[in-house]
Amino acid sequence: MSKKDKTSTVENPTTETPPAETTPVAPIEASPEATEIVKAPPAAIEVANDGRTMAHLIPRLPHLKRMLSRIQRPTLDEIEEAVTKLAPEKSRAFSEVLERLDPIKPGIHLSQSQTMRPRDIKIYQGLGEDDMRPQMVPVGGVYTKDGRILAVPRKFADLLKAPQTFKAVVVNIFGRQSFWPPRGKGKNGENEGKGRVPPGEHPFEKTPFSLMSGTPYCQSLDRERGDVFGDCHSCIYRPWPDRETPGDCKKDIELYVVLADFTGIYRIQLTGRSVGNAGKSLGEWMKNWPNPWHRVFEFEAIAKSGEETKNAWFEWQVRLAVSPEQPEGIPPTEEEKNLYKLLSAQITAELYLPNLANSYAKSFRASEELGSGKEKKASALNDVSDLNAAIASAEAAATKAPDAIDYSTNNL
Repeated sequence: MSKKDKTSTVENPTTETPPAETTPVAPIEASPEATEIVKAPPAAIEVANDGRTMAHLIPRLPHLKRMLSRIQRPTLDEIEEAVTKLAPEKSRAFSEVLERLDPIKPGIHLSQSQTMRPRDIKIYQGLGEDDMRPQMVPVGGVYTKDGRILAVPRKFADLLKAPQTFKAVVVNIFGRQSFWPPRGKGKNGENEGKGRVPPGEHPFEKTPFSLMSGTPYCQSLDRERGDVFGDCHSCIYRPWPDRETPGDCKKDIELYVVLADFTGIYRIQLTGRSVGNAGKSLGEWMKNWPNPWHRVFEFEAIAKSGEETKNAWFEWQVRLAVSPEQPEGIPPTEEEKNLYKLLSAQITAELYLPNLANSYAKSFRASEELGSGKEKKASALNDVSDLNAAIASAEAAATKAPDAIDYSTNNL
């Protein structure tokens, strides 16, 4: 990693590191549908980006003021010092990881972000194209988007000389919700039983909802507020609106993990039934822990099949990693915990919080009566022309009042 940048950063493809800015602070408002709904506020106090805390995001996320003012973005020197204190083999391995993630590489002068980007860990379900998937990974195998095979089903383990599981420590976990377009068609060529499609045009994609694929209709990074339909708790598409109906929007979980041998830092996305299985297991353990990295986990892809169909798939299974000496779970060393703490703060500051602020800003743009701070309920957003009118109204208000807060994504 370059010595020129004294702050180590991690990037999601849709995230830009926020530059220095001054923005007025917003108040916290409550609504009958949610205990903490943030309004589009008038000007008040200015908060500058100090480069260490995330206080400059308080105007966009005032309900997180306490966390935003206290979290410290680690520097490169702090991370490098923590790495040197690991056991020699692990220190060498993670130093190589940091070098691989360094976006500034000699002789490469292409248009690219100046931040490092952890790759994904995925299960190969036997479908889809992925140029970064290793050619030898079998169906049900676990691989990384930088070309490694981490685990394979038992019948392939001896042939490929690969383990059936891999061990890793979770340094960060996000609970999200995503409303995806339905897959496939019903018996009559329509989306029968496959979920509802909102009418009108998506306000940011500028595409009719009925023509969208590969992009969610709406996403929430905190399961509180969606970037299109607003308050999650009153949304007609929310997961399980009653005890018997699954709902069109689904819960998912994003994990950032460091492999137990310190040869990589990666992202894992839990979707579908993995949320209720692996995700639930993680939550049960972590709710009584001081931090996610309190113990080492063992990850495995487990084969599943439908009761009424012949379809088969693989789900994530997570359990505590144990040893004869530590049957109740393997704890990291104090030196390892110190590095995990820095990496966790880095991911929170560079990935989660900027993306969350961006999502809330987009939600404001997609809500009605933005200038007055009134929020239109998601249950009444079936006429998506209301969303376009709200955006136009907000832009007109900004033109008349140039000192008003900027709700575009340019400053995120």
